Amino acid sequence: MPAGRLVTTAHDVGFVGAGQLARMAGEAASTLGVSMAVLAANPDDAACGVAGEVLLGSPFVEPDLRALVERCGVVTFDHEQVDLQIVDTLAAEGGVLLPGSATLEFAVDKAHMRTKFDAAGIPVPRFVVVEPGDGATKAVAHFAGVCGWPLVLKAARGGYDGKGVWPRAGCPATSWTRRVRWGAGWPTSWAWSG
Repeated sequence: MPAGRLVTTAHDVGFVGAGQLARMAGEAASTLGVSMAVLAANPDDAACGVAGEVLLGSPFVEPDLRALVERCGVVTFDHEQVDLQIVDTLAAEGGVLLPGSATLEFAVDKAHMRTKFDAAGIPVPRFVVVEPGDGATKAVAHFAGVCGWPLVLKAARGGYDGKGVWPRAGCPATSWTRRVRWGAGWPTSWAWSG
């Protein structure tokens, strides 16, 4: 651990997020005498009722995630909605966050995951990574022409529990992608057929 960093490990494990996975882990942890804290978006999130401590905040805000890391021996993740640069910063300072950012990137960025799996020969559904901008509609239309309908277009980052997902059974790609709001600042997306 870097010199000068004060770490209080009030809890054995911390969870980024306080959903169902953290709740199940918390229930098991308590029977083993393992103390758990959670970084929750809301005070009534599922795991808040079983956590030894609830910190309200966001894993996209460095002080919020730092507070959890400083209070726990190890931090893990209930979900993939996290800023990888913050994870890297806290790990470089001696925080223990598992899995690390290189592994988390596969969950955080679905286009990265599909591309790396495909390159490694791991079977994946047919897909194309679609970059935002003027060529997006054409890319989706071409993919639909090659693979057929139905297609699903999903935000590479930030899609979670149905957010950032646009399934289509067979409408024209031009009207579909206009509704998806392509443009400056829109995240890379990927489409798949299968």
